Amino acid sequence: MTDVRLTARPSLQAQVRVERRDDALCVVARSTVAPGDPLLRIEGRIVTRPARHTVQVGKDEHVAGDTGLDLEQQIERFPWRFLNHSCAPNAALRGRELIALRAIAAGEEVTFDYHTTEWELATPFACHCGADCCVGVVRGYRHLDAQARCRLDATVAPHLLALAACDAAPGPSR
Repeated sequence: MTDVRLTARPSLQAQVRVERRDDALCVVARSTVAPGDPLLRIEGRIVTRPARHTVQVGKDEHVAGDTGLDLEQQIERFPWRFLNHSCAPNAALRGRELIALRAIAAGEEVTFDYHTTEWELATPFACHCGADCCVGVVRGYRHLDAQARCRLDATVAPHLLALAACDAAPGPSR
């Protein structure tokens, strides 16, 4: 396990760091985190379409990092870009703030469920999280059945609920 050196501003990631594990970068807790504690803030420029490394924060609002930066700069400015998905996550987004859902041990990877923020992923992928509730393929909230959506009720972003209501309404679809 190689720790990637960070010089990030504490206000952006006081509770986390980006680390290399199994040839991939991920976000881990610096110290023990209590349920409800903020972990980091999603910051960047707003774009209207999803991309592989954006986070949806509104109906047509996706936060993107600066792709012109080298890896060290991306880690420093946009640590959220290295958050991995889990169908049984330990954190969730509330607006643009990542909050711990349960206690997270120092050194534990911080994950969130992409289905709670993304209507339609630009790049769907096979999930290998190993959770009992694993959906198999992560494609976005739009593609979840009623049971999977119900499981996410407590953590799903309001913009997805609004999009789902529009999608279910009679007439032309989104």
